[in-house]
Amino acid sequence: LSFGGGTLYGAQGVQALFRLPTAGPSQVIMPVLGNAVRLTAIDTDDTGGLWAGGSAGTPSRPEVPNLYRFDLAGRAVPTPFPGVVSDLRVFGGYVYVAAVRSEPTRQAKVWRLPIQGDGTLGAEEVVYDVDADTPGLRASALAIAADGTVFVGIAPSTSNPNQVVENPVVRVAPDGTAAPLYPGVLPSPVQAFAWGPGTELYMVRSRLVQGSGETARTIPAALFKIETRQQGAP
Repeated sequence: LSFGGGTLYGAQGVQALFRLPTAGPSQVIMPVLGNAVRLTAIDTDDTGGLWAGGSAGTPSRPEVPNLYRFDLAGRAVPTPFPGVVSDLRVFGGYVYVAAVRSEPTRQAKVWRLPIQGDGTLGAEEVVYDVDADTPGLRASALAIAADGTVFVGIAPSTSNPNQVVENPVVRVAPDGTAAPLYPGVLPSPVQAFAWGPGTELYMVRSRLVQGSGETARTIPAALFKIETRQQGAP
């Protein structure tokens, strides 16, 4: 979900974005795109534009996906971005993207790309390399503080969703230094972030299944409130 200009927007992992009015059914607001696009992450910018990303193709026929910017009329401007996007945020003239790439080798990172005047994105740069710190894990959620600090939610690979992550939230300072937030305290794995009022960051922990067979135990998804001591970006 993303809230901008008094409107709530949503993505459901399909080939569409939705406007969610206060009354009545949700409305599809984007045109049909090619390449079997599945949009899973969205955010709004200061001009009312809506940014979105996800994946494209199928495991047997993968295709290079794009990041998209949709204007108020629903027109899409694509920028090629190989990888499966888990989350994205717009801040300070950049689009921040949490994604996993498989070619030429596996990469799990947070990138950022500058927004250009024509609605496309410029050259990418790495903000945080998940694989370098915790090999095999991935960035699953992003939140950005007013001073540019990036909070990165960490989750296991999609092939092992019930793996416990020791430090599921990493704080990346504006100078690029990274450190776990409250090491050994926060639950895992992280599915989503949203800023509350002031310095409160809300975090969704994914559903977990521990054990197998008759002894398996399901831990339901849960919502947590984290005091970050930093002001969230508007």
